[in-house]
Amino acid sequence: MLDVRRMRVLREVAVHGSFSAAAAALNFTQSAISQHVAALERESGTRLVERGSRGVRLTEAGRALVTHAEAIISHIEGAEEELAAIAGLRGGRLRLACFQSAGATLVPRAVASFHERHPAVELGMVEAEPEHASALLRRGEIDLALVYDFEAIPGMLDPELELTHLIDDAYDAILPKGHKLAERRQLRLADLGAEPWVASSDAGGCRRITELNAASGAAPFASWRRWRARRPGRLRGPRRAARRRSRGSPPAPGSTPSTPCRPA
Repeated sequence: MLDVRRMRVLREVAVHGSFSAAAAALNFTQSAISQHVAALERESGTRLVERGSRGVRLTEAGRALVTHAEAIISHIEGAEEELAAIAGLRGGRLRLACFQSAGATLVPRAVASFHERHPAVELGMVEAEPEHASALLRRGEIDLALVYDFEAIPGMLDPELELTHLIDDAYDAILPKGHKLAERRQLRLADLGAEPWVASSDAGGCRRITELNAASGAAPFASWRRWRARRPGRLRGPRRAARRRSRGSPPAPGSTPSTPCRPA
């Protein structure tokens, strides 16, 4: 395979018309220029320059190779510039996945701040629960995900992910004013096992918190199901970026989670 560095030397010889001028342009010695051209001729199997008393001139093969060298070097320089721009966040694309409530609370401000700092980077976002986001990361369809997990539910996130802890999120129990449990500072889910619930969709993190009680046989039931939030509630609990995940305050195995409460 032809050496690109030697092709660059040949191009300088073609531009300047002599080995000495090419050497000065590249900060090489004239001997080094001659050696590079000789090596390139051996690689190509043909004579590329003709040496004379008035300098050097390219052969037909040399002119053909310089034409290709111009295109090759241009592509390489373009690739180097594009990679440098991406490394310096001066270009490229960032693809993000997040769960629903984070998309309504945490992500908008983060996206606005990122875009203000790096306006040339194209941002794309999809909504995905942690398991789906993990799969998207594994397949290379996204670059970053905002996710949550619970220690009491093992296997929610792919162990191969690089995780960065963001926040710990506490869950609030919203109770009617005057409810017998409304004045307590903390509740266990088992305390609410006999109460009617308004629950989120099956995939949501709040729904999974209630399901943690299933192992103890005291899982609360849902008499109303909320499929889509009109307004985001308080986002409180362990969140991470997947590369992140969040750790909530899940209960230890065999126990029921403790839940802060406040009157509605």
